[in-house]
Amino acid sequence: MNECDKNENAMIPKSPVWLATLLVIVTVGIYIPVWFMRRREWLNRLSRDNNIDNLALRRLLVCVCLEVVCFLLGCTVRDVTLAFVCFLVERIFYLIATIMSLVFAFRVRDILLRYCGGRLSEPRGWSGFLTFVVTIIYLQYEINRMGQPSSMESDVA
Repeated sequence: MNECDKNENAMIPKSPVWLATLLVIVTVGIYIPVWFMRRREWLNRLSRDNNIDNLALRRLLVCVCLEVVCFLLGCTVRDVTLAFVCFLVERIFYLIATIMSLVFAFRVRDILLRYCGGRLSEPRGWSGFLTFVVTIIYLQYEINRMGQPSSMESDVA
């Protein structure tokens, strides 16, 4: 049994991956900072030295909301110049939000790697590529697997 399995599984914020995916799509990305906010307290309990700042998460949420507003405004404005400016501002907010989301995703990955002693259950590992590409969807998938015995451990039991 690894370090992850020693702790209570009830503390682990598990939710269906399909639901997280649906919420990201339906909310046009606004769910991403909400996902981090809902797990911030739990993650900060896991890691005393690598805390996730609530103010930074709120800034991410504001940035994503402004991105969506600029996009919708750009779609509804009839003036071509104003629409171009709206889309340009939206792209800037998108870039900032994407960078912030990736920073938080890799910080969460780092916290969970340290918490689990560098691994979940053998032979599971944490993919940096998947963390980069699908961020919270992959992180939620791995969080859901925490505390579950791997195939090697179940063969021994």
